[in-house]
Amino acid sequence: MDKQPQNEQKELSVQEKRDMEMAAITLLDQIGVSFNIPLRKEEIEFFTKKKSLFKKIFHRVEKNPLPSGVKVNVRKMPNPDDPAQQIDYYEGEISIRPLRLATIDAMRYKRLELESKEPQLKEHLESTDANDIYLFNYTKEILEILAIATLNSDDFRGQAEEIEQWVNFYRRHLTNPRYSKLVQVVMMMMDAPSFRNSTRLMLGLGTTAPREASRVVKAPSKD
Repeated sequence: MDKQPQNEQKELSVQEKRDMEMAAITLLDQIGVSFNIPLRKEEIEFFTKKKSLFKKIFHRVEKNPLPSGVKVNVRKMPNPDDPAQQIDYYEGEISIRPLRLATIDAMRYKRLELESKEPQLKEHLESTDANDIYLFNYTKEILEILAIATLNSDDFRGQAEEIEQWVNFYRRHLTNPRYSKLVQVVMMMMDAPSFRNSTRLMLGLGTTAPREASRVVKAPSKD
């Protein structure tokens, strides 16, 4: 009489475990990866300067210097030149949602195209070494892959301009460490099992320090 309830309890525990696993996967699929970066002076001016009466009358709209998808956040912080004074600090929040199949296909196409020209690149794209500077030799091509991941579209036909805009944006804003980390994360997001098993890595990449000057332009000097 006691054996049956024990079996039922065991089966229930297995089902509960599966439900918990599915709930965790669902939660992760809703999270993706996000990070914050300080905006540049000309980008801040777009949001802060007063629009001229002429432009208002003739409905002249200035082009937003930020790619669509960048959320602008404003917060108070001490003025670096005068800590007693508070200033508005503008930062862009970028979120990359779980990748669509069309996005993964487009990224793989770009990656295979690049690896066919440079076979050694494969091991560096899959490396978790934070000090690996090899990827800086192919910044433009890899930024295109990151741009495709950020757009995360079902169809990339006719989106060359948007991809180029994200490439230029990332080139101006990403620090070297953030660039390397984002490459690692996006490469893992292309592989579903690795993505699900890397929850802590996917939760966020933090915020770039306002005065960080190590931009992604070229590989660090070997001198």
